[in-house]
Amino acid sequence: MKFKILAALVLASSSTMAAESYRSFSNLSYADNDYGDITLINTRYYLADQETLGPLDETGYLDTDTNFGGYFSTTDNVDNVGVDAEVFFGRFLVGAGYDYSDTDFSDSDTFSASVGYLMGDNIKFKVTGYDPEYGDSYFIFQAQYVHKLEGVDYLGFTFSTDDDTDLVSLSSYYFAALQNSQYVKAQLDMVDTDYDTYWSARGDFYFNAMTSVYLGADDNDNYTAGAQHYFTRNWAVAAEYVNNTDDSDASTIQARLTAQF
Repeated sequence: MKFKILAALVLASSSTMAAESYRSFSNLSYADNDYGDITLINTRYYLADQETLGPLDETGYLDTDTNFGGYFSTTDNVDNVGVDAEVFFGRFLVGAGYDYSDTDFSDSDTFSASVGYLMGDNIKFKVTGYDPEYGDSYFIFQAQYVHKLEGVDYLGFTFSTDDDTDLVSLSSYYFAALQNSQYVKAQLDMVDTDYDTYWSARGDFYFNAMTSVYLGADDNDNYTAGAQHYFTRNWAVAAEYVNNTDDSDASTIQARLTAQF
């Protein structure tokens, strides 16, 4: 449960678009850096329509519908695969997950189970227990809150901590519609551990519902620039470049194909 990676495309059509709705979201991405490459496939399916708020990749902050997901990633010496599900019974939710990792030297797996509760349509509590094959079991406690502003605009917050409070994280998220069918999005994450405190930030600008660019930075001197474009309402491509200013040779280029139906 940590951080990720993506380099720049551009341009596209404009036009005012009505809200779209989807049930499945899938990605195929490939990243290459100085230490190797990684291929990742992930997918998620919802039992209810997920309506966009304008941009085709923005469907709101809270997951409040039953969903199932999975992923597979591979590098030169590590393969990872996982599946998970979150099922809602009214305002209550139960979930389960399984992750398996296979390296050149060993393999291991982790089982997880979660319970949660929705308070109204803007607060979500969840507790997830993890049972790794190696190491001690632990719990993650999470609280999410979304504050709706004018129109589709909103502020979102997520607070998480483990059962020993050795790891505490706070994420804030802002989405807003501008004039001429343009949008902005900003995210700031803070993670506090027993050893240090880390931050990361990212800002997105949408020229329209189908085309966006973004910039990001983090506490480890990583700087990111990327772009995304939907060629149709179902298919998008994205590219990203990440450079670490502590070491000019440390850079990552990633390309991604997205499918939504």
